[in-house]
Amino acid sequence: MVYYSLEDPLDTLERGAHTSVFPARYESLAEICNFVTQAARNAGLDEGAIYSVNMAVDEACSNIIEHAYGHIHRGTMPREASSLHSPTEEIIEIACIDNLEAFTIVLEDHGKPFDPGSVPRPDIHQSIEQRPTGGLGLFFIRQLMDEVRFEFIPGASGLPNTNILILVKRKSSPSANTYAAIKRRAEQLASVIEVSQAVISILDLDQLLKELVNLIPRRLGYSYVQIFTVHPGRKKIHCV
Repeated sequence: MVYYSLEDPLDTLERGAHTSVFPARYESLAEICNFVTQAARNAGLDEGAIYSVNMAVDEACSNIIEHAYGHIHRGTMPREASSLHSPTEEIIEIACIDNLEAFTIVLEDHGKPFDPGSVPRPDIHQSIEQRPTGGLGLFFIRQLMDEVRFEFIPGASGLPNTNILILVKRKSSPSANTYAAIKRRAEQLASVIEVSQAVISILDLDQLLKELVNLIPRRLGYSYVQIFTVHPGRKKIHCV
């Protein structure tokens, strides 16, 4: 993880930032993307940086919804709500902060505490069968952002715990080739995550193989994919 001597984003929040509150559910992700895109564009980020920021925020918010709150469909805070929300609401509060050196996104939730520092860096060259479950999403975020920092504030006097995830993107002016490389890398990482999730979530072997045959060409760019299995007793080859 790379750290820069930037102004503390939490100090900046006290003076004001572009903020909004969203229900902690997957249906909010498109609106979150639009909010962050507009803030990043207003901050002067180039298209490559905006793409990286969006991919990282989308993954981070998905993790909050799935792991911090542990479900999909709840979350009741209306989009026009202010930051003076009820502590029991299942929401994601997002602040976008712009300064001369960097564009910073602060994500705040009140779900289960989580420390990204406790997640080991995955070996992306390891086979899917040997690779431990989890960790790819955080690896994906770290690849896209220049700084990833987590803070946990324990609840007191009836207030809930607060998780704060700070994502920093340094300002630069990459060439079109750099943008294409960033986009290609992000798409490859997203593909690895999707294939891995299919492998660990589908228990029926026949269904899994059919899903992989459809998923791999679509996500990894192969024109044609076949999977062959060998029956150990009959010594027959079966093509999926």
